[in-house]
Parts: sequence; structure tokens; C-alpha cells
Amino acid sequence: MARHNPRTDVVSRAAYPAERLFRIVASGGRPVYDRTGRAPGRGAYVLKDLGSVDSLSARNLRRLGKFEEPDVAALKEELRNALR
Repeated sequence: MARHNPRTDVVSRAAYPAERLFRIVASGGRPVYDRTGRAPGRGAYVLKDLGSVDSLSARNLRRLGKFEEPDVAALKEELRNALR
């Protein structure tokens, strides 16, 4: 039987199965969407829901470390496109 560890959505702070969440990692000083779920580094998770994506802020991503200039707008657009 497969083991499913819930992950916490950084926006709502609610726990969900990993397959219902986007994984975000820090890469090159900016937050990026980890499509494979295997990128190195600590991940932050966002629910695959338009409301959660729209509510995402740089503050929600603070656990990933400090960003030079977090381009959250570009990240949100990438996640919106992934929802389509």
C-alpha cells in the first residue's frame, strides 16, 4: 500500500495530498514551479486552485529562503497556465 504524506498549502495552511498541490522551489534567486516534483531544495506547496494561486504572495514563500527580487507575478502566471 502506498504511503501518502499530506503537504501544507502555504496560502491556507491546510493539509492536502501532494498530487493536489503545486511545488515551488527557489532556483537562481527566484521562486519557480517544480513541474517534476524532484527539483533539489526545500519545497513550498500551493493548492491547485485559482483562488490559492491568486492569493499567493512573497510572504507565503519565505520558507524557501530570501530572494533577491521575488517575481511572484511571473510565478502566479506560470501556475495559472498550469491550471488550464
